[in-house]
Amino acid sequence: MTRAEFRFVAKLVVVLATVTVVLLVVTRTAGRPYVVAGRSMEPTLQAGDRVIVDLRAFRERAPERGDVVLIRTEDGAELIKRVSGTNEDRHRPGEPERIWVVGDNPDASLDSRDIGPLLRNRIVGRVTLRYWPPSRAGPIE
Repeated sequence: MTRAEFRFVAKLVVVLATVTVVLLVVTRTAGRPYVVAGRSMEPTLQAGDRVIVDLRAFRERAPERGDVVLIRTEDGAELIKRVSGTNEDRHRPGEPERIWVVGDNPDASLDSRDIGPLLRNRIVGRVTLRYWPPSRAGPIE
């Protein structure tokens, strides 16, 4: 290997390592990609859609009716659902906040009708953007 080739490989390794570290930090603290499975959120999201989950969305505000969220069930499964309600209006001091979630396709959805309301800490983040497939890329509403 020539000296020029060695320098090129060394620079390439530094760039790749830097990109890897930045991606790890971003996906652990700001947002992370997620692949939609199943039909529970059709027509909004379809199986195979790739989305970004904003992990910081609810640090400044509470989840609101209509938000599309990634939840983690008690058994560790991750599911995308829409917030259908909260007990914030009826919240009493010392009572944990609970969130009700449903799928946009109720006939194919496991949601609060089956598993009950979720503690707020079960929400991983807000689904904000679909990036795949490109023909349907854009914000999630």
